[in-house]
Amino acid sequence: MLEAYKRTLGVSRELTNQELEEGFDEAAFAETLIKELTTIPRGKSAAERFHKFMVGTIEFLFYPDLIYPEIEDEINEVRKRIDISYTNNSTGGFFFKRRAEARTSASRIIVECKNYQKEMKNPELDQIAGRFAPTRGRLGLLIGGSFGNRAKFIARCCDTAREDKGFVMALVDDDITEMLQAIKNGKRSEINRILERRFSELLK
Repeated sequence: MLEAYKRTLGVSRELTNQELEEGFDEAAFAETLIKELTTIPRGKSAAERFHKFMVGTIEFLFYPDLIYPEIEDEINEVRKRIDISYTNNSTGGFFFKRRAEARTSASRIIVECKNYQKEMKNPELDQIAGRFAPTRGRLGLLIGGSFGNRAKFIARCCDTAREDKGFVMALVDDDITEMLQAIKNGKRSEINRILERRFSELLK
């Protein structure tokens, strides 16, 4: 990602950490991520690449609200693993509200990445819902390239919420691109609105 970012800036030499931090152009970096996402093919062969891309992209989108990503986070004495989990460090906005609400109590945000070409169904939903716990909270992001019949999958997510099994927000490439585009346009605050819109789908 840093190499792609440097190409966007037209820089060929190695940059120091200090130069990266002091001259960081988040609009240019957002543009780099948008372009990179379009190059990731759907399917199992690119699953690891998609997963690694999302680790950094989610931190970029939601920092400083979500911090300390744990990749392949082992839980239940290593009997289960979470693709990625983040500490909810928010002091305002969407993730703060979800941590404060008793129904979500999201001290950690659970993320599962599915680089699928096929339709998302109940097994994928049950997998992430099975990672919720009182010590972690009950809010998760299920991220995929597409969800096939999205309306049907959102209906399944609503069923999970109504049955008091937690809240799973379905985000696809278009959602990630929309948030990155907001940053590129200097409107980072729009991300909060996009997240609230997706969460509200679960309350129907």
